[in-house]
Amino acid sequence: MTIRLKILLIMIALFALIFIFNLIRKKVVDLKHVLMWIFTASMILIFSLFPSLIGIISKLLGIKEEVNSLFFLNGVLLIMTVFSLSIVQSKNSRKLKKCIQELTLLKKELEEKESVEVKK
Repeated sequence: MTIRLKILLIMIALFALIFIFNLIRKKVVDLKHVLMWIFTASMILIFSLFPSLIGIISKLLGIKEEVNSLFFLNGVLLIMTVFSLSIVQSKNSRKLKKCIQELTLLKKELEEKESVEVKK
């Protein structure tokens, strides 16, 4: 890895971490929703500072080429991200369904009260 690429990756990772923590500090996002991004930026920073770790991980996984381990780790990260987003989407779907049901009940109750008042 050239020094230029190393510096660029370190700067990108640091910028991403600062940006994410700033969003958390301003309460724009919740910590639980950006943990994967913090993990990703941290891994980029660590691999940029210590590129030999990629070789160690490759050997542990039994992968001959270091580039292939990066692709593998990227694929695992993408699967984890999609899975976590699916969980969040399912929770939001259940919450929305509950809100719609409560709203419908409140509308019905309001209509019943209005019809009783009109009859008087």
